[in-house]
Amino acid sequence: MADAKANIGKMEEINDLPRNVKPLKRNEYTVIYDDVATTIFSKASQMLTKRSIPFSVDDIKEERDAEDDSWGYTVIKIKVEVKEDFNRISDEIISYAYADIDPNDATKVLLVLENV
Repeated sequence: MADAKANIGKMEEINDLPRNVKPLKRNEYTVIYDDVATTIFSKASQMLTKRSIPFSVDDIKEERDAEDDSWGYTVIKIKVEVKEDFNRISDEIISYAYADIDPNDATKVLLVLENV
């Protein structure tokens, strides 16, 4: 949780938010994302909490395509502490987070889980 608290100031310093992107306080950290990213992050954190997996938000940022500057996407990086098969757990959480998301919208968000 110390990592999450350290990121609060970093995320709140972001002033030039892309359109359709908003800050949202969730538990003790502030995250910045659009509606699709909101849904994906919410579902991922719901599953992590349900499975009692400790996690912290490492970074949330907007990336731009190197070849097409008009196309961007949100990257959500979450650090987790998994003692079991990380790849299996990660796949399950990511699958759950993206379930019921329109494929065109899903390409706007990259959810990355990193085991610490």
